Amino acid sequence: MNVEWKTATAISTIQITFASSFGTLFKWLQKSINFRYAIIFGVSTGITRFFGSYFTDKIPGLAIKIIYLVAVLLALILFFIKKNSSDGEMSEELAVRKIPAKADYFKIIPIGLITGFALGILGIGGGFLYVPLLILLFDIPLKIAIGTSL
Repeated sequence: MNVEWKTATAISTIQITFASSFGTLFKWLQKSINFRYAIIFGVSTGITRFFGSYFTDKIPGLAIKIIYLVAVLLALILFFIKKNSSDGEMSEELAVRKIPAKADYFKIIPIGLITGFALGILGIGGGFLYVPLLILLFDIPLKIAIGTSL
C-alpha cells in the first residue's frame, strides 16, 4: 500500500487494540482466559510498549525490519520446541484458574518488559510470542494460551 514503516506501525497498533478487545470478549464468553497471567503479562508489556512506540520515530526503517525478523524467527523457534511433560496436559478448567507461582513472576515480568518494548516498536500484538511461552514455560493448554494472550 506504499505506506511508510512508521505510519504502518501506528495503524497496526490501533487495529490490534480493536481486534484484541473483540477477541478477548469472545474468549471470555467461552471461559478460556487465565486473567491472572493475562494481567501480569499485560501490565509488564504495556509499561514498555509505550516507550517502544515512542522510539519508533527515532529508529531507522532497516533496524525495525531486523527487529521484526528476529521476533518472527523467535516465535517460529518457540513453536517447534517440544515440551517433555511427564504429567500430561493440564485440563482447560484448571488452566483458567491456575495461580502463578512466585517463580513465574520472575519469568513473566522480564519477558513482558523486553517484549513490550520490541512490540511497541513494531506495532504488533504479542500473541504470536506469548502463546508458545505460556505453553512452554507455564504448562497452559493451547486454547487457554490463545485466550490469555489476547
